[in-house]
Amino acid sequence: YTQAYENSFRQTEDKAPEKIVTDFTRPTPSYTHPTFAEPRRDDSLLRDPSALATPPVDATSTLSDRAQEPPVKREDTTFNSLDRRGEDLSSRSLGTDIGRSPLASLESEERSERWRGLLDERREESILGNLRDTGRDAFVSPFNERDFKDDDTDFMPRKEEKIDLTPKTEPESKPTERLSARLTETRSARFVETTPMDEPKQETVAPPPVQVPKILRPYSPPPLHFFNCTEVKPDCDQQEVENNKRMILATLEGFGIKDATISSVTYGPTVTRYNIVTPINVSSKKIIGLADQFAVNLHAEHGVNVSFNYGDGATSIEVPNRRRQFVHLGVMLTGVGFVSAKPNSLTFTLGVDVSNEKIYGDVAKMTHILVAGASGMGKSAFLRSLIISLIYKYSPEDLRLILIDPKMADFTLYTGIPHLVVNEIICRPQQAVQSLRWAIGEMERRYELFRCKSLAGTYVVNLDGYNANLEKGEQKLPKIVIIVDELADLMSVAKKDVEDCIQRLTAKARAAGIHMILATQRPSVDVVTGVIKSNLPTRIGCAVSSEIDSRVILDASGAEKLLGMGDMMYSMAGFKNPVRVQAPYIDDASAQSIINYIRDNNDSDFNSEAMAYINNASAPTGSGGFTSTGGDIDPAYIEALKCAIQHGCASISMIQRKCSVGFNKAGRIIEWMGEMHYLAEFDGSPRPRKTLITKEEFEQLYGEF
Repeated sequence: YTQAYENSFRQTEDKAPEKIVTDFTRPTPSYTHPTFAEPRRDDSLLRDPSALATPPVDATSTLSDRAQEPPVKREDTTFNSLDRRGEDLSSRSLGTDIGRSPLASLESEERSERWRGLLDERREESILGNLRDTGRDAFVSPFNERDFKDDDTDFMPRKEEKIDLTPKTEPESKPTERLSARLTETRSARFVETTPMDEPKQETVAPPPVQVPKILRPYSPPPLHFFNCTEVKPDCDQQEVENNKRMILATLEGFGIKDATISSVTYGPTVTRYNIVTPINVSSKKIIGLADQFAVNLHAEHGVNVSFNYGDGATSIEVPNRRRQFVHLGVMLTGVGFVSAKPNSLTFTLGVDVSNEKIYGDVAKMTHILVAGASGMGKSAFLRSLIISLIYKYSPEDLRLILIDPKMADFTLYTGIPHLVVNEIICRPQQAVQSLRWAIGEMERRYELFRCKSLAGTYVVNLDGYNANLEKGEQKLPKIVIIVDELADLMSVAKKDVEDCIQRLTAKARAAGIHMILATQRPSVDVVTGVIKSNLPTRIGCAVSSEIDSRVILDASGAEKLLGMGDMMYSMAGFKNPVRVQAPYIDDASAQSIINYIRDNNDSDFNSEAMAYINNASAPTGSGGFTSTGGDIDPAYIEALKCAIQHGCASISMIQRKCSVGFNKAGRIIEWMGEMHYLAEFDGSPRPRKTLITKEEFEQLYGEF
């Protein structure tokens, strides 16, 4: 140990003595942790000035020498400087100095045996306390105390420890050995294990799970062996045709129209057409006026249809065949016009015309379609062939359907097919209104996509242009066809809401790829209103009971003379006269087999957001029951309905008294209750109308009573 002390003294011999600094408030350099750039001031001496206090003067002769000792300049409290300072302090505690030899120090120690233990213990505790304070201050973090973890308590400020001045009895050991061991233990425990300091951890929020798109199998259409593909040619009786020609010419000659000839005869599956050419000085309207006389002379029970034939330059007389023939859907699906249809079209089978040619329709060109006719005249059979032909040709990626069937009978067959937007057939009137509103929202969303793509540099005006310019990350938008089987029932429940939705969709939805097909069996002006007809350029009329209904549908007469069972007339924008066709037919068993095959061999991916929106209709809709924004029912209507259920009847005056509303609003409430069939029909008497809805039905529709 003597050699160690001499080496330590040689390191400090070259340093010139400096003036003693007694101002303990002077800032001193401190250790800078690598984590923090800003150094901290070492205030350990300010907090504990007794760390450098000297022992009593009479303890030993070395204390007087200690008072005359020149101070050693404190260096930065790095690890190396701490070691050197510890050695200097240890030398001071033994009473050694630069100018004294180690042997003299040992002799002085032997002369002061009684004070040696007390001196060593006091000096050791002071040095260790100073080092503790210095280490703590060097590692003070700019963070608050709560930023440290529980296991970082070594860096927290500690209260000053009291020094016990009583001598301790412990085994005899060299002072240098004891001091060096404790310094080493302190440095290793305080600096080595906790350096560098861990930064406070920040809580990380887990990102939301990435929605992986559902992988669907390629669409597998039903094979043709499910269809009846037998093509039947018209069965024409030449003898019957010749007799009809002679009778037609004889009738014309009897009414003074001479020199008339029959230019051609066309055989169709339902009727046979005779084209009559008259002299120039004879008006064709005169021949049309003889329609009833032709029917009598030809023994036609259902009458004959006489019309202008602009293409052939003649007047056509359509006479029903005695033996009718059916057109099978499988024959229409194998036609050239259906197989070679354009990819962006929505081609469906329309039927066979009078000249025995296959006619196909395109929903994209027809925009929106109105189908009307009397009950049992083939309207539902035509809709069945239309839907099956669409789902046979187009996959769910190209076409989606929304089927609304208030009768809950005709469209139930198609439940669960992958072409549906939602996995159900919409039957309730309130769900029907919600589905139309969802279609309006989808239309607006698509137009917003078109606008954004146009602003990005790709000019887009319709759905086909958008799908043709898809970029990475964009999905193809399918076309949507909304089919309503019975419009009259919806109009009777919520006329205003249904009419407003249909008006918006038919006016704007074509370019967005949304089309409507409306069917009704009551073609009256209160169902097929002028607002609806103005935006439905394509009309298909089945057999009706009167010429007035025919004009409501087609704006022309002729539908009242149709034969039914799929015999219909259709008119499009640009057509001068309606065209007569025989709709294709498919039986129930074949249709069931086709739908089962599509469901079993294809994957479904329904729109959950649309399903939630449609099923969000908590209460039936009605005319006048909604707010101006088309949202929920006015609470005053619900309170009035509760009052009517409690009293068992309702009248305008009672609603005024019980609900504190004006006469006009009370009248609208009574009308709403009547339209919703909550009240009995008005019989003309001034007595209150009986309430038909029960308390249990109210709770099912509107919640707790």
